[in-house]
Amino acid sequence: YELGLYTVAYSAAGLSNLISSTFSVKLFSDVAQGKTNNLGQMIRLNIILMVLMSVVLCVFLPFAIPLVYGNDYIPSVLPSLLLLPICIFQGQSMIVERSILAKGLPFVGVKAKVVTMVMFFVIAVILKVGNVSNLYTLILALFLCQIIYFTILILKLRSIFKDISISPQIADIVYLYQSLKKLFISKK
Repeated sequence: YELGLYTVAYSAAGLSNLISSTFSVKLFSDVAQGKTNNLGQMIRLNIILMVLMSVVLCVFLPFAIPLVYGNDYIPSVLPSLLLLPICIFQGQSMIVERSILAKGLPFVGVKAKVVTMVMFFVIAVILKVGNVSNLYTLILALFLCQIIYFTILILKLRSIFKDISISPQIADIVYLYQSLKKLFISKK
């Protein structure tokens, strides 16, 4: 039963990763062509958009999950909300990994995933032995592992691009606002 709840929760929360999928395609192409001047900004814009999408999902998922999956899946609502931060880290990790891959370093992501999988296995065994294995401890284990994975990738990214800034800035929010305004408001 819990596996079904988790599957529904993750599929709902994972909608936020659509943003990162789009960014990762663009960034891979740009970095592969040597166009890295806007890499930091794209990573920062991705996190801003993913946080905004997560806020929207926090409002709509409590209504959407029962509507789409039925009332039996109402218990999936809280896990889906708890998975949103994990999805933000996954999305950021995806675009960072794709940027590193585009620089011709294909095994960085694989190594980071292996380390993360080993950590997840260790955490899962500890939780199972301690008899505290349930859906929420699984989500906590995923969160810890996703932070480890993201950290490994960010450290490698910073070793490749020494001056990259990945923390969102006010200028990024202004840029995003102006871009969205141009996109949705036509000039007369």
